Amino acid sequence: MEIKGFITNLGKYNEGKLIGKWISFPISKEELNKVISEIGCDREGYEEYFFTDWDTEADFDFGEYPRVSDVNAVAEKIQNIHDDNLVIAIVEKDGVEGLDEYQKYNLFSDITDEAGVGYWAVSEFGDVPKWIEGYIDMYRLGSDYIDDCDCEFTSKGWLIKNE
Repeated sequence: MEIKGFITNLGKYNEGKLIGKWISFPISKEELNKVISEIGCDREGYEEYFFTDWDTEADFDFGEYPRVSDVNAVAEKIQNIHDDNLVIAIVEKDGVEGLDEYQKYNLFSDITDEAGVGYWAVSEFGDVPKWIEGYIDMYRLGSDYIDDCDCEFTSKGWLIKNE
């Protein structure tokens, strides 16, 4: 997964001109300084920049004036996680902070409702004969299980955090 931001010259923007460039994170100080110079933020009266747009699959809310080091830190975290859907689900459930403990999460992309959780619980925790499964209210079982776990339905499936 990639994080890109459109860095914009604030002075030129206030004059009605959109002067900027897309950059990818993480970015080194040297690369950032080069881009800042390229968009004209190294001249008198044009020292400030801000971000007018972000391009990423996850719902990161960096805003217009983030610290570049903070965005770099998030970009470095997601480089260690090789499942983009897991990143998106964790951010939806627990925000960027959840990425620090990504190993504790399991994403079940095929489970999208309480009944699915019920079927999962039966298969995970017991050897229930198939003929008995028809007598179990999977929706209620799943709903009760959800009430007692650190989990959530996300746009990518059911996400559970194991303690």
